[in-house]
Amino acid sequence: MNTQGVRARWVLLAVAGAAAALFAAPSAASAAPAPGTGGLVQYSASNPQATHVVLQGTRVAGGCQFTTIGKGATSAARVRQVETAFNAQTCTSYLDQVAAAPVAKPAVSARVASCLNPFRSTSTFYLDDACIHSWFQDGSGNHVTDVRNEVQWNPSGGCATAGADFASYYAFRAAGWSQTLNSFTSSFSCAGVTSQTSQSFQSTTFCSGTSVTTFDPGFVTGHGDGSYNWSVTWRKSSSCTLAFGLLDES
Repeated sequence: MNTQGVRARWVLLAVAGAAAALFAAPSAASAAPAPGTGGLVQYSASNPQATHVVLQGTRVAGGCQFTTIGKGATSAARVRQVETAFNAQTCTSYLDQVAAAPVAKPAVSARVASCLNPFRSTSTFYLDDACIHSWFQDGSGNHVTDVRNEVQWNPSGGCATAGADFASYYAFRAAGWSQTLNSFTSSFSCAGVTSQTSQSFQSTTFCSGTSVTTFDPGFVTGHGDGSYNWSVTWRKSSSCTLAFGLLDES
């Protein structure tokens, strides 16, 4: 049986506004070196059509820590990032970034994000909706843990005049995963609405050892000008293949 959790907070003031377009992508880099080069472990073949992103992490207790950031607008294309290789010796992570396939959205609003947070509004009340979905997957591509942060808001005159924020998590209990840290923080002001979480998961049976995955913190903020920004700080500790992934589902 799998586990899911939900936290939510709503703050409503008024209805008005429209989104502004803004999108930024990380600079391009070369694909990951050949497997075995200086301790490199390859999870999957790099997509030659992808933008190759190289993250330099920092060494922390139990492994390496990375931070992935981004910004955009709800009118921008969905972007997916998946880790294809990792070097524990140098704390370097290699990710492929590609445009995600479009998904059908409810007819009631073209700006409803593609998230699965169950308490989110699918009406036309909110004008903008941003959601960041981050996870760790095994060698077969199955998600063993993941977290979603979502905000819905109405920008008007440079101010967020209504807002709601949500978060949900998932742990693959059949593979021995359970949650060890669960914190949700929300905020709302004229400047924007934020959903922030700190989540950690552990398994003592996955791959016949102890594995830990952590998202601490992860957040998304919708701003009064219709743009949004997000950040996910993540780390992992496992003898198995555990690749990080992230999808902007806005």
